[in-house]
Amino acid sequence: MFATFTDWEFDDINVAKEAATDSLPKMKEAGNTDFSATQIG
Repeated sequence: MFATFTDWEFDDINVAKEAATDSLPKMKEAGNTDFSATQIG
């Protein structure tokens, strides 16, 4: 298993959802099979 972590910060949850939705196809092209997001704060 290989995992990559990124730290994104958003003030608007809708912008966060849009960023994740837009980047998912690119991640899958690179071989990604799963995507998870966690809200912390």
